[in-house]
Amino acid sequence: QSGDYIRLEETALFDPGNPTVIDAKDATFEGLTGIEMSADELFATEDKMFHFPDDPTLGLFDISELFVVQGESIQLAVNAAGALGGAQEVVVGAGTFGGSVEVWVDDLTMIGTGETTIIDTDQIDAFANNGDRDTGFELTTSSDDATGVHVDNVTIDGFSFAGAGNGTTGILLGEGFRQADDTTIQNSFFDGLSDGIAARRLDDGLTISNVRMRNISEQGIDIRTSLGSDEVVLIEDSNIVSDGEAVLFDGSVNGSEITIASNRLRSRDADAVRFADNVRCASVEMTDNRIVGDDEGIDFDGNVTASLVDISGNRSIEGGDDGIAVDGSILLLSQFR
Repeated sequence: QSGDYIRLEETALFDPGNPTVIDAKDATFEGLTGIEMSADELFATEDKMFHFPDDPTLGLFDISELFVVQGESIQLAVNAAGALGGAQEVVVGAGTFGGSVEVWVDDLTMIGTGETTIIDTDQIDAFANNGDRDTGFELTTSSDDATGVHVDNVTIDGFSFAGAGNGTTGILLGEGFRQADDTTIQNSFFDGLSDGIAARRLDDGLTISNVRMRNISEQGIDIRTSLGSDEVVLIEDSNIVSDGEAVLFDGSVNGSEITIASNRLRSRDADAVRFADNVRCASVEMTDNRIVGDDEGIDFDGNVTASLVDISGNRSIEGGDDGIAVDGSILLLSQFR
């Protein structure tokens, strides 16, 4: 079929404030339901549907997962996931998409194609909830669409975040009193940004796995918040090159569990891994890494109190000044090994 399968116009099937959801899972398109289609077939079908992901004054046809093709809005797909409720997936095809997308929906999995799904932080999604924020995705709950102060259980898998520096951030996690809970970021690329991943308010946990960062002018992973006893942070299987710290913990670490494993971490102008505040009653494990800093490889700026710090089995730890530096005191039965 050469034309559109479905084309809504002039506020058709729209409930103000929320799209009217039309259950079309049993509808067939050239003999197939959405459930029966491959990803490529779903992308092709979505390209022939004009509904809520194209215009937020229209209804939403629900044929399978929420799919976004180039020219459509990722923000509207996220908002649609919130309208549908429950665990949802937003699958984004190849192409270049605007950023400043507010990811405010709990139990949401966002899936891209990897390097070919590009989120340009210098552009803005036409329907971004909060206007231009110089971010790719931001896990916050600050718009009228969002509810509560937590964004819980979000996975971001297979995106490429790009920019031209100048204060841009690939992914922002939490802000102010709003926090990102139990977040996973994996199989993604970050290039030409000020910060790759910037965490401002976390709870429950953060997993970063198999990410690649280059041309980062400030921090690769910038965790600028205190971490409490419920926090589990895992950074694994990643390659990060930045001018500032590759991994920065700029807040106290209290009773948290931090694992940094099987990474290549390099800072051109700073410490590769830096704990800028005190570490207390925590478990910090760094193993099987190659760590290279212009200043220190690993730097503990604050006191380390009643904590287990295991820095063993690494491939190499190198620094222009020291491989490992502890600038504060080691107190109360803390163990380094």
